[in-house]
Amino acid sequence: MKLFPHLMLTLTLVGAVFIHGGAVDNHMPSSWLHGPLFLIAYGHHVWSLIIKNYAFKEQIAIISELKPDTE
Repeated sequence: MKLFPHLMLTLTLVGAVFIHGGAVDNHMPSSWLHGPLFLIAYGHHVWSLIIKNYAFKEQIAIISELKPDTE
């Protein structure tokens, strides 16, 4: 459950950047927001990759502790 909130926020931020890109293309007055929003989305994406890497390492450690079932 550590990953889900971060992944959903990353998807939301990237989606917001994509949708806001259309507003920037149409010369809307809030075009100044596109650059900072992109940087926030990119930074959060990098952070979520770091969290996913730690979660993957934790899962590998748990799996490596399991003993094989030899019948």
